[in-house]
Amino acid sequence: MSLFQAIEFWTTFCDNEETFDQNSLKISRLNEQYDLIITGSHIGVLRIFKSGTEIDDRGVLQEFKPTDLLLEKDLQSAIIQVDVGKLVSGSQKIQIATLHSKTVKVCSFVTKAGETDHGHQYILKQIYEHKLRRTPSNFVIGPFGKSANRDFICVQSLDGLLTFFEQECFSFCCFLPKFLLPGPLVYLDYNDCFVTGGSTWMLQCFTYKALSDAGEASTQQDISGNKVTEEWVYNTGEEIFNMVVLPNHQKRDNFILALGHKHLYCCNGKGKLLFMKRLECPTSCFSAYLLGDDAKVVSLIVSETKTLLVYGNTTLLWAAQLSFLPVALSRASFPNIKGALVMLSEEGKHHCAYLGTEPHLFAAPPLSNQQLDLDKSEEELNRLYKIIRSRLSEEANRTSTSLEKDLVINLVVDPHLRTNIHPHNLESTDENEKANLMCHVSVELIPHVTFEELQLAVKVQSPLKTSIEAEFYTEVRETISFECDVFFEEALEVVSLEVMVVITCVSNVTFSRVLKKTATLPLKMAVQTCEPRKSGENRITLDLNKDALPLARLFPDFLGENKLSSFSNAVAFKNVNGCGEPVTILLAKSSQRYRLQSDSLSSLNIFLSYMKERLKQFYDNDPGFLITYSAALPVEPIVSFAREHFEIVQEIKRLLDLLTQLAAQYRAIEKRLITKFKDKNPTPVSQFVTLIDDTYEDINESLKRLKYEKGKLNAARNKLECSLNLLISLSRSMDISEDILQSIESVFEPHIYDIEGQSWEDTTDASLCYLLRTVLYKSEKDKLRTIHISFEEIKDFSKFEEHLTQVIERISSFANTSTTENKIEDEYEEIKNEPEQTKEVRSLSAGMETIGSQYGEASLRAISARKSLLKRRHKVSDV
Repeated sequence: MSLFQAIEFWTTFCDNEETFDQNSLKISRLNEQYDLIITGSHIGVLRIFKSGTEIDDRGVLQEFKPTDLLLEKDLQSAIIQVDVGKLVSGSQKIQIATLHSKTVKVCSFVTKAGETDHGHQYILKQIYEHKLRRTPSNFVIGPFGKSANRDFICVQSLDGLLTFFEQECFSFCCFLPKFLLPGPLVYLDYNDCFVTGGSTWMLQCFTYKALSDAGEASTQQDISGNKVTEEWVYNTGEEIFNMVVLPNHQKRDNFILALGHKHLYCCNGKGKLLFMKRLECPTSCFSAYLLGDDAKVVSLIVSETKTLLVYGNTTLLWAAQLSFLPVALSRASFPNIKGALVMLSEEGKHHCAYLGTEPHLFAAPPLSNQQLDLDKSEEELNRLYKIIRSRLSEEANRTSTSLEKDLVINLVVDPHLRTNIHPHNLESTDENEKANLMCHVSVELIPHVTFEELQLAVKVQSPLKTSIEAEFYTEVRETISFECDVFFEEALEVVSLEVMVVITCVSNVTFSRVLKKTATLPLKMAVQTCEPRKSGENRITLDLNKDALPLARLFPDFLGENKLSSFSNAVAFKNVNGCGEPVTILLAKSSQRYRLQSDSLSSLNIFLSYMKERLKQFYDNDPGFLITYSAALPVEPIVSFAREHFEIVQEIKRLLDLLTQLAAQYRAIEKRLITKFKDKNPTPVSQFVTLIDDTYEDINESLKRLKYEKGKLNAARNKLECSLNLLISLSRSMDISEDILQSIESVFEPHIYDIEGQSWEDTTDASLCYLLRTVLYKSEKDKLRTIHISFEEIKDFSKFEEHLTQVIERISSFANTSTTENKIEDEYEEIKNEPEQTKEVRSLSAGMETIGSQYGEASLRAISARKSLLKRRHKVSDV
């Protein structure tokens, strides 16, 4: 940081949406007496300013006035670069040239003198324009070929094509050799040559004659021509950001100043290095001019630390601190100030300054001894957390949306099942043979951009398994086809029929992104029809606000099986692998309700999810369509599944501890036995043999018991996952706020993992206590519950059972559940045992025709009872 500051005497600003770069600023007199400031923004606005450097009565320079803006015009196209020159044939006046993405425009700055004191009128009149067939990068103006009193234009395109225009006419075009990326381009009038610094990290010089010879026979559509040879080359070894040419009239030569990343180079017109200055900090922009009779090169360099460095050749002459970081810098002469600095920022701040000697004195801020307000700090922290979460969510949405456009995923699930050909763990039984089926899944990826790396993964939940879980691809440009099969790995109940495709990819323009797509496997893969049961220990009633679908339309794949027809009001299913209990689904004809009943709560899970999805698909995801569950959530079955899981985990821990003890005992016996064999007078070792045999048998027995318990753990985990998935599905159908629902879904995630040293109960108990303390609290006492700062191992299930029961009951209470489940028993008539197997299921529907009438009678009785009760209350109040 410099001790001195640059004194700004004139400042103005542009629109907030405008941006500028190092080619957006030009200083020229434009046929006037003093220099004018010309700027062109990237949105196409050209402005011409004069610096109001009049001195007032106090001897102070006046600041910016609206009359300092002489001209402002929108050219309707982004301005890449602005420059001036004698560009009209037969005229010695200076015109303005602007470079756009498709054209080069030449305009004249016309001044109309005013007849009154209102001032002059300034007009920008377009003289001509040239169409460009290639996207330009920059251009340079000069008297090419040493022409007298007229200037020509040379445009450099992004692919290295130089296009020359002799004022109103096209001249020729040619390609630069060894070209990859464009760099700065300057013209040396004394040497009649062009110097450029591109991606080769070299300064290359080409004479105008060599370029014209190479493009002599070319047209604007022709890109062929002779090979161009460099006049000279200087290797800088780093990228060149900007170049300035200073004419040395005494020696009739030119100084070429090139600014690199770490150095400033100065060469003459023949490519000889005059001096080089190493820079300490990265630079933002620079300018240069000659001073004195000895042609001393003065360089003005702005570093990224907002410091202006003034060098005389290689000697640092002055340093001044700036108030902002400019992207363009130039030197101008205004009335009352010679050699003012004109600076332009990327956002459009125009500043005119001079080097001042006013020191910048740093004053240490006073120490803050105020006490920290914890409540305000917590509020501020929460507010910042909300801002961060919202920004991350917005970024994720934008990322997901853009990725969906760049990569199209076609996921197809074959509805026809085939016999499984992949290895599995199903036992060879008749029931498992029916379950030994597989479903073919095909994925097609259609990329619209190039992806450097792409990983495709297909996920299903146990007991289902995929034949190929993931594939990795590199340099993805064309369509990818991926196929796999989904089959049963174990004889357990299906938790979810959802198959998910997860795409993780890295493109050449963005960071790593993830895209997901899901589909549903056919229900016939997991269940088959059976005879309906007359009752079930667990019952779920679903209420619809629209007409209920017939069971035949709800389960079309099973039409005709077990007498399921369009008139059936009852249907029953069981798992194809024999696990779980049969599930009976009943339809109430006169009311918009379904009932699911089974002796096992876990068996209801898959049917509840399937029915909700089918109903939503039928009503085209109508937001007005609702499926509601108004009864209390099941507590006892979920708690019993959790208890079973907990007991098995504890038994496995006990067996592991026992195995550790037996293994230590076995090793101790072995050591003792080896010691006996080393004795010179060995004693009988029969007792050691008996001990080691017994220990070995105990280890084998414990290992068999451990394997059996792990099998039971998989079954218990499967039942618990099904019941948790059912709990979440029922909660979504209840009148619960979105915040509570998100917390419930995060706690009761239906993916249970029991890792070593930490079971599902250990992590879930802390989450349950958090719910009871926050979103599900009933009183201030609940807020004072102990905060869990670590996951402790649960050894007493009663406390966990209490927490789990409270959470489930409070979810039901927050949803304002009713006792409808107990009051509608008369609506569903029990299914009677049929003596004849040939009796049609239509008898079931006939038996259930009384459901609607009975429910209507019960409803009328309830309404009349309420009316009579209200009348009595009114009479009592009147008395």
